[in-house]
Amino acid sequence: MGSKCEIEQQLKREYPKSAKPTTANADIFRQRIISLVFCCLSARLRPPQWSASACAIIAGMPRFKLKGVLERDALADWWRHTLAKIPSVFGRLLYMASLRDPRSGIYHHHGLSSTYGREESKRALTESHQQVFAEWLMMPLAEKVAELRAYLASNSDENPRTVIAHWRNSGQSRSQFPVSASGAEREMFCLELDLLLQTLEGECVPIPAVAGHDPDSSRLS
Repeated sequence: MGSKCEIEQQLKREYPKSAKPTTANADIFRQRIISLVFCCLSARLRPPQWSASACAIIAGMPRFKLKGVLERDALADWWRHTLAKIPSVFGRLLYMASLRDPRSGIYHHHGLSSTYGREESKRALTESHQQVFAEWLMMPLAEKVAELRAYLASNSDENPRTVIAHWRNSGQSRSQFPVSASGAEREMFCLELDLLLQTLEGECVPIPAVAGHDPDSSRLS
């Protein structure tokens, strides 16, 4: 597919005029257009040189905010430069929940908004929270326990028992899942997290109080 004519014919075959783009296949349309544009560039052609029929096919596809062939996608950018730097799924989940305004439920991140705009930023953050939450639900219990242990150990200034008690008594877990989570997913997340924290609480061996020793300095064994 290296010539202008071949590119146009490919478009006609894959996207006939009778085809009606839907939200379900939006990502397929977007990826295919990007692929075709790259092919066009490799053949030293430019989109304006395409015939009216080819342009009409493209015009009938879903509208996407493509600022350029090499433009980064907000969702991919967010994962690559921010979430990928957080080593655990549980840590990512906590971070995503912290970006959501508890009053409006809207996600805010100044850096992402300034680069991609408010709406695109909100979309990327919303989808990221959903993806991280789904990843946590699918994780084996052993991995969840390991991540919770690491989380408790990272709070070196606090007694793990204190952190666990706060999570179990304050309803903190109910602020971690995305708005799109179903009722069953929410209940499963909260119940499971409470049971895991209860298990880890039993591993915290308190140090007997002695003169000059702070009993709150106990840590996970």
